[in-house]
Amino acid sequence: MNWLLFKYTALREFYPQPIGRNADIIQYELNTIFNLVDDNVVYKSHRIAYHDYCQLMKILSIEVYGKKEPYWMEMLLFILAPKYIAADVKNSLSISLKC
Repeated sequence: MNWLLFKYTALREFYPQPIGRNADIIQYELNTIFNLVDDNVVYKSHRIAYHDYCQLMKILSIEVYGKKEPYWMEMLLFILAPKYIAADVKNSLSISLKC
């Protein structure tokens, strides 16, 4: 979710993200990418992050599926992350070094 917010919105407040289990996703350390690209990145407090995330999933589920249950959107993210989101991260990056 953080990658999608970073790439496709102007938001720069993200959700704390646990270490993933999927090998395709863990190849990319998003904190490093975010910090290299934009120094205004912050993370939501753990006190409010889960509630905010659930509300966002509910809103997106209504937008995408017309259903208010947040698990619809969350399952879509789990399906898309390994193949499409990991590929989007990879295809969006390029590195140059100043020597």
